[in-house]
Amino acid sequence: MNFQKCTIGSGDVIYDEKETEGCLKEIVSKESEKDSESAKRFLYNLALNNTIDPRIDIQTNELIYDGPSIDELALVNAASKNGFKLLEKSLEYVEIEVLGNKETFKLLALLEFNSDRKRMSIIVKNSEGKIFCFTKGADDSVIKLLKEDDPFLEKTQKNIDQFAHEGLRTLCKKIG
Repeated sequence: MNFQKCTIGSGDVIYDEKETEGCLKEIVSKESEKDSESAKRFLYNLALNNTIDPRIDIQTNELIYDGPSIDELALVNAASKNGFKLLEKSLEYVEIEVLGNKETFKLLALLEFNSDRKRMSIIVKNSEGKIFCFTKGADDSVIKLLKEDDPFLEKTQKNIDQFAHEGLRTLCKKIG
């Protein structure tokens, strides 16, 4: 399974990873880009919020990912291709490389996906002491968490419907 498309922030632009692999990396690198900050938060969510086990292959000395879900593998691989590489994970911290710079997050809580919540969340603290909650999950579950007057809600739902119509698996992400 491969990550193919996403919409970020306003939802005005559909980013097509199938057409241009690593297209979000370009946006994140340009602070002036309209969706730059939203793309960063999106990629942090992909890299941090998962049950993937990163490890070094002893034969090739390359970083490889292993995990129980092909969906999560696709998301973590997409983050990596866009400059947000999951490096190490423990019960206490998560280390990622963001556009060539290592960042370590203290793991405060991990709420794994289950059929009741239909979403997964991770709460982390960065080196500056700022706390983040990243959530991803089934569209209906995450959309319920958004404010009804969210200016991007209607456009996001249209994009989700379009992706589903194309036969793609869909999910939503929220950063709080």
